[in-house]
Amino acid sequence: MSSYAGKRTKKEDHAGKRRGRMAVLIILACLVALGLLAAAVYKSVVVKPELGQNRLPGAGDEAVDPGREPVDIDVVEKVDGQRKSKDFYTILVVGTDVASNSTDTIMLVSYDVTNQSATVMSIPRDTLVNTFGTGRYTRINSVYAAYGRGQKGMDALTYEVSELVGFIPDYRMFIKWELVGLMVEAIGGVEFDVPYHMEYDDPAQDLHIYLEKGLQTLNGDQAMQLVRWRKNNAGVSSGGGTGSDINRLQVQQSFLKAVLKQILQIKNVTRIGELAKLLGENVEGDLTVSNLIWFATSAVMGGLDSDAVEFCTMPVKPEGVYVYPDQEPLLELINTKLNPYREDVTIKQLDLIYVDGNGNLRSTG
Repeated sequence: MSSYAGKRTKKEDHAGKRRGRMAVLIILACLVALGLLAAAVYKSVVVKPELGQNRLPGAGDEAVDPGREPVDIDVVEKVDGQRKSKDFYTILVVGTDVASNSTDTIMLVSYDVTNQSATVMSIPRDTLVNTFGTGRYTRINSVYAAYGRGQKGMDALTYEVSELVGFIPDYRMFIKWELVGLMVEAIGGVEFDVPYHMEYDDPAQDLHIYLEKGLQTLNGDQAMQLVRWRKNNAGVSSGGGTGSDINRLQVQQSFLKAVLKQILQIKNVTRIGELAKLLGENVEGDLTVSNLIWFATSAVMGGLDSDAVEFCTMPVKPEGVYVYPDQEPLLELINTKLNPYREDVTIKQLDLIYVDGNGNLRSTG
């Protein structure tokens, strides 16, 4: 057999190299095309929220003050100017009680995307506020409904929150209760150490809560029971739960941190779209689904650690059935964790209710 059969001519070798180079060029072209397509799809699906768009009715606009004449609203940012970092967002998150429609869940969220840190401050529902500076005091959880719900109610509540913290949140989100359970189901349940035995029934709301104390994996329905629990049926010991609103907030915060810890695991990056869709279907407000995907992607891919997210309750002083802001601790929390601006908020810029030495209600504003 001739030895020539196993050899290639120079002409054939050059042709093979040309074909190889052509294949490489075709592959590179395809990769570039796919990259451009992916970039275009990403740009259309993932949209970064703009800062500086937050506003409320300005000076001269009127809000309907229930049972009284319209009130002129003069909303001025207490602090403004340069932000602490390039992408520092603040969001007001609100949820209503199923039975009363009161906004029993009010949370102010700050998310420093640049430095991957966040703070979630719950505002107790029994916090007294000076409604539109009129000297008429009411619980903050009643403001939304009192001012007609919808956009007007949300504007009124946002205004009152801005008087507590000294700035207008960049965005607002109004969430449906069902969202918590749906998100827990979407991520396959959440491991959580239930702090108390929880047993409560309210046939009028078709609400039935039963959770044993201890470490367990909660499904969506159990998650909903947990976040709605406040106290047990008469005669049933919780083993430590006080039944107060502050206690309720502490349980919710601990659970939300557990949910966040699981969502931020890199294995859940493929679920970002599904979670954003759930948010889009169960959240009303200023943020689009594309904005929410941007936040989720920034958190998961940016390396936001659950330990870098602080859950806390607004510092308050209980007084009977109401609570009042504890001024100095609140101011420190605002300026170190919540205020997006370099300029500090001062007590004189806030409208905080307090009880004077004679037991009378007063306002710093």
